Parts: sequence; structure tokens; C-alpha cells
Amino acid sequence: MLRAGEKRRTVRRWAAALAVTGMLFGLAAPQVAATPEGPGRIALKADQTRLMVMIELKSAPMVSVDEAMATTRAAHASTLKAEHARLRQHLSDAGVAYKRLSEHTTLFNGMAVEVRASDMAAIAELPGVKGVHVIRRHSMPEPQLSSSVSMIGAPAAWAGNPSAGVPGVNGAGIRVAIIDTGLSVGHRT
Repeated sequence: MLRAGEKRRTVRRWAAALAVTGMLFGLAAPQVAATPEGPGRIALKADQTRLMVMIELKSAPMVSVDEAMATTRAAHASTLKAEHARLRQHLSDAGVAYKRLSEHTTLFNGMAVEVRASDMAAIAELPGVKGVHVIRRHSMPEPQLSSSVSMIGAPAAWAGNPSAGVPGVNGAGIRVAIIDTGLSVGHRT
């Protein structure tokens, strides 16, 4: 059983790994910054007037709070809830028409919304906003088994090397176990 400090480090490592994965695959690439089009501008297609964005808030997410201190965690959860409510109010006060998609406080403190592209700069200037990130959708290419089998060298493994006395391996008699450790940030252990 992991102690509280070890759990926190493990969760932080997972959070960092998830963040890096998201950045590598462009799931939430920062977009409100100085670009060739000018500060706070992004290049849009003519028909792209609404965007899905992740609004990152300044307070740290729940994962950063010590798990052993229940009163501190409860207070921080209340702080984050209030911060999200203030963001919704600031969006309304600024005249930003938005559709709330989801809210996040565990590994990331922010809100996913759909907004007009023209409102991006105004959102970035709202009190409590740390950053605005465009949510990009990507599709995975279909795997082509006809090329991937030879690419990984499977035929050579199946055949083996009889002249060197290395038998081929085809999986006969092999048992496979899949152990999925998963990740449950809210689990009591």
C-alpha cells in the first residue's frame, strides 16, 4: 500500500504523462499567443466561426493538494467550484456566447466550451484565466495488417532460423495474461 506522499507523486507522474501525450497528439495545443497573424489571433478557415476550447484557470488542480489533509482538500474543492462559477459569470458579463461542454478540477483546472473564434482574445483577458487552448480533433489511421506484419518482422519470428538451431515461434502452447493496473484518482486506497 502506498503512503499519501507516494500516491501523490504517482498521480502527478500519470498527470504529466497524460499532459505530454495530449501535447504530442495535439489534443489541446495552446493557441492564444503571439502568432504571425498577431497577438491572440489564430488562423481559421473561412467556414470555421465556432471553436471548442479549453479554458485553463489559474488555481492548481485537486491533484496538487495533499491527500492526507481532508479539510484542505475540501477547502480547495470549494475554491475551484467558486472559481468555475466566477468564470461563467465573467464570460456572461463579457458578452461571450458559449456552450459549456465539461468542467475539470482533478488533473486540470478548467472548462471546455464552444465559443466564437472572435471571442478567443477576450476570454484570454478574463480575470482568473491562465490560458485558452483550442481542442483539436484527430483521427487515427486504420491499421493495415498487410504491411504491419512484415514491418515488425513477424514472418522471421514465425520461421525462426533452422540453420542456427533457432525454432520458429507461432504462439502454440503460449499463455497470455493481461494485467491492467488502471488509474483511479478517486479510489480510497
